[in-house]
Amino acid sequence: LNATQLAQREFDLQRVLTTLSKEVRVTIPSDIKLFMNIDPFVFGHPDRLDDVFSEVYPYASSIVLELTERGQLCGDAWVESVTYLREKGFEIALDDLGAGYNSLGAVAAVSPEIIKLHISLVSNVHLSSPKKEMVRLLSEYAIRHQIKTVAEGIEVGEEARVCTELGMKWLQGYHLDRPMPVEQFIATHLNGREVFKS
Repeated sequence: LNATQLAQREFDLQRVLTTLSKEVRVTIPSDIKLFMNIDPFVFGHPDRLDDVFSEVYPYASSIVLELTERGQLCGDAWVESVTYLREKGFEIALDDLGAGYNSLGAVAAVSPEIIKLHISLVSNVHLSSPKKEMVRLLSEYAIRHQIKTVAEGIEVGEEARVCTELGMKWLQGYHLDRPMPVEQFIATHLNGREVFKS
């Protein structure tokens, strides 16, 4: 991403990621959400969204646009982009909550459907009272505002247990499973469910 930014090729990269995401989206069942990483830079240009995302508009209801924090996440253009894409049917997730300087401001400004807690809050949470308190507070906020939560970086069973007890809806990390090719995911986790390709 840094090289892409230096070369000013953010839109080119996002178009490639959109095409790849479409290929995965049509391979897995539609009731399984696909999380698609987005560089927030793209959201600063609402006039270019159709050029970047139109290929996946037909699948919007089963795609979550996951914003990675790489700078300022708020602002009028960014909010306009989020509103426009939400109207298309996408859900919005904020990734790495707790890692960057503007994460909480972005949650307040945009009210994403999903927030993903950064590994720095989750790692060894079972050994840290301040981390437990932070996870609990974020969970309570999310529940009050009907925001789904994901705890990232779960590497041991105790982290999973504590995050669940503190209200995290979903867990992600090596303790649960490793990244794998989509074909392996289908064979391993879908137990013979019929998969449709368009």
